[in-house]
Amino acid sequence: ISRQQLQQLLDGYEEIPFKALRYLIGQLNYGGRVTDDWDRRLITYMCEDFVTVKMLDDAYKFEAKGIYKACSKGATLDDYNDYIAALPITDLPTVFGFDDNAIMIKNNK
Repeated sequence: ISRQQLQQLLDGYEEIPFKALRYLIGQLNYGGRVTDDWDRRLITYMCEDFVTVKMLDDAYKFEAKGIYKACSKGATLDDYNDYIAALPITDLPTVFGFDDNAIMIKNNK
């Protein structure tokens, strides 16, 4: 989905159409690459956590540690780039709802 298509979608509504955004991201953007039904369900479920009206609140975090969050209102492109560059190279298990020990358990198998 291109930036232009996303802008057209957002400009077509007075309020942010979160349900349409979740469908666009989960089914059209990523869902077309996912062939397993369970994986497609997972993407749909994850979109409900990540693409939500709650993310407009500057205090909202996608996980308890607060590493993964939406940039605050008025953030510039440079702010987004800096935030993305500061993210961990390997995603922490907490962003997926797992305990920190999930890495240790995975590595011990």
